[in-house]
Amino acid sequence: MLRDRRREVIRLNGIDAPEQGQAFGDRAKQFTAALAFGQVVQVVVRDHDRYGRTVADVVLADGRSLSHEVVRAGYAWWFRRYSSDPRLAALEAEAQAARAGLWADRLPVPPWEWRRTMKARRVALERRRDALGTASLQYRSPRDLEAPPSRLAKPALIHIICDK
Repeated sequence: MLRDRRREVIRLNGIDAPEQGQAFGDRAKQFTAALAFGQVVQVVVRDHDRYGRTVADVVLADGRSLSHEVVRAGYAWWFRRYSSDPRLAALEAEAQAARAGLWADRLPVPPWEWRRTMKARRVALERRRDALGTASLQYRSPRDLEAPPSRLAKPALIHIICDK
């Protein structure tokens, strides 16, 4: 988002989308950007997360909720841990039944699980490197961790830049 010509990162309220490097991460970002880029949107701030990002509902120019549209298309999970929105629950179930977006994958991995797995692998690699006393083992990206490509979806938040 651009606000007063300054970039502001918005965490979409109630959803969690695949991360960069995770299956469907790029598609989720492209889909979201296609809906919001170049649009004047309404941002309804709900909270700030532990990283200082604004958690908000983004209302598109035509009145639709960006979070709802991303979940409807199958490019994000309803983030049950932080949202009790019954509409997100219903949209996720519909997308799953239709095998839309990430639900076309045989075993879609939620971003929160993917992030936990990547962190555990990174820690294990660092411990092995320390034990060997060498810097020859380097963690450069999720792809270096030798997980099957279908399980490597980018655990990321969706960052949107909209022009006014």
